[in-house]
Amino acid sequence: MKHFIILSLLLIANILPNKILAQCAGMNIINQEDFNSGTSGTWTAFDVKGDDSWEFSGSFQNAFINGFGGDVAGEEDWLISPALDFSTTTDIMMTFEYSERFSGPDIEVLYNTEYSGTGNPNAAAVPWILIETLPDLTSSSSFPSNVDYTIDLSALNDANIYIAFKYTATTPNGGDAEAWRIDEVCISGGDPNNGGGGGNG
Repeated sequence: MKHFIILSLLLIANILPNKILAQCAGMNIINQEDFNSGTSGTWTAFDVKGDDSWEFSGSFQNAFINGFGGDVAGEEDWLISPALDFSTTTDIMMTFEYSERFSGPDIEVLYNTEYSGTGNPNAAAVPWILIETLPDLTSSSSFPSNVDYTIDLSALNDANIYIAFKYTATTPNGGDAEAWRIDEVCISGGDPNNGGGGGNG
């Protein structure tokens, strides 16, 4: 009986898609990242200032940051996508999970078409453009359950686009600083069965 249960669980694990694939099912995947490898994966973390930075754990399998008690100069930390081609895909959406706790500035989601792909994002030829600020979930000391979130990117149609999560915390000594988790990022476009375009997944 024990061997049968173990075999059944293994079969289920192989049959059921993980959540990120379920979010992208039936769509043209431009980029997907679950941070399960314990690294930033296809995305890039850049620490502009402060002594905290984005962390990636193979155990927790997400992107995490907490600037509380950090450098007196405050914190500015970016998590940036690879170059994405939106020029041949329609109805582009970005879905992901997030959770946050404590009080402080909320994460901003931005895009840029002139970033070089490496180095300080503030050195881009043109300023990053704010898409939206993620809604606050709680000011308590405990993480709430992850929430699924979707951002409509259908107004963007450039062939070289970078999407970024920008985290900040204020002075002194971290001042107002929230802790954030980002996971299961999927950027996808038009249903290929209904004539949707391609992407550079």
